[in-house]
Amino acid sequence: MEKYLFEGTEIELTQDAYITSINGQERTEYYTAHAQDANGNEYMVNWEIIDYWRDKLEECDDESNLCDWDNPTDIKRLWNDILGKKNKKIEEKRKWLIQKI
Repeated sequence: MEKYLFEGTEIELTQDAYITSINGQERTEYYTAHAQDANGNEYMVNWEIIDYWRDKLEECDDESNLCDWDNPTDIKRLWNDILGKKNKKIEEKRKWLIQKI
């Protein structure tokens, strides 16, 4: 799987990216994938769809063309709730220091 350097930490995708949207709204589609670092910390990696394809998603027969896969739009670290409540995550969004490795 692909690896990225995020704020000095190497993270590796644990799944293929998949398309999603914000509350099912049109023109808010983006790709996302789960990732993990060597310590088991979890992340979500996101890529914006290239503007050229934004209104032509159904016309694209090769998803490798839809995003700049080497440059994620952002990476969010998922934090476990400090109180120990299961399955509760808090997202911390960071848009800097992202590199594919």
